[in-house]
Order: sequence, then C-alpha cells, then structure tokens
Amino acid sequence: MVRARRSILVDPRHAGMKDRINLSIKYREEFRPFCPSVLYERHAEYFEDTFDAPFMVVTFPVNQKVAETMPAVVHVDNTARIQSVHVDRNPLYSRLISEFAKATSLPVLINTSLNINEQPTVNAPLKALHTYFCSGLDVIYLGNYRLSK
Repeated sequence: MVRARRSILVDPRHAGMKDRINLSIKYREEFRPFCPSVLYERHAEYFEDTFDAPFMVVTFPVNQKVAETMPAVVHVDNTARIQSVHVDRNPLYSRLISEFAKATSLPVLINTSLNINEQPTVNAPLKALHTYFCSGLDVIYLGNYRLSK
C-alpha cells in the first residue's frame, strides 16, 4: 500500500521562504510559522530538550548555535514545532531528508500541508493540480510525474 504524501516541502535555510510560502503559496498571514521535519537521530543537534515528536504538535527551543542555519522554521520566540522522522517508520521521507543533508549539511526541511488558506488538505490528484496552478508553487510531484512552471 502506498501512503499519500500531501506536503509542501521547502528548504529552511532562507528566512524569506517563510514569507514566500505564506504570501504567494498558502495565502495566509505572514506571522504563521512552519514546522521543520528533522531526522530523529539528529534532532538533538538542532533542538533542545527534545523527545520523539512525529506529529508536529510539540514545540522545542531551537539550539542557538544552529538557529541561523534554518531561519525559515524558527518562531519569534526561538522555538519550533518539529516533526521527528524515523527511517524505519518513513524510509522514503527519511531518505529525502538525508539526501538534502548531504547536499546542504542540514537534516531539516520545512513541511507544511498541501493546501491554500482555509481549504482542506489536498486529498486527490485533481485537487493537487488545482492547488498547484492556483498558487506560487514551483514544482509538484504526482506519483512518478513531475510538473514545473
């Protein structure tokens, strides 16, 4: 069985990405924060007092030594609502984050739901395409297909 993945994934290294997502992709208030997905085995390097948090419901302080490496996910109070990603529970996503880490030295990606403000999370390919064409998204993957503007 293939699990549906309905996320917008973004590089967190640029502070302007938060504003871009809020204003031109999700069309919501600029202060709204985003969750970092982080490899479970490396979360303690980036966040303080951590424990397993796979569902983006717990906020942790961001380690000051690395906060500047991922400004798009650091809230104004220097916290982040993380998603712990385990290789055994989510091997594909774990591999994606690992490859991003190899390229950038950062095992963290922004993960936000694939939807536009006040609309439900996308639940069908046609809705995904509608969201893609009605927003500022650059690329979308549907199964083995990649579309780019």
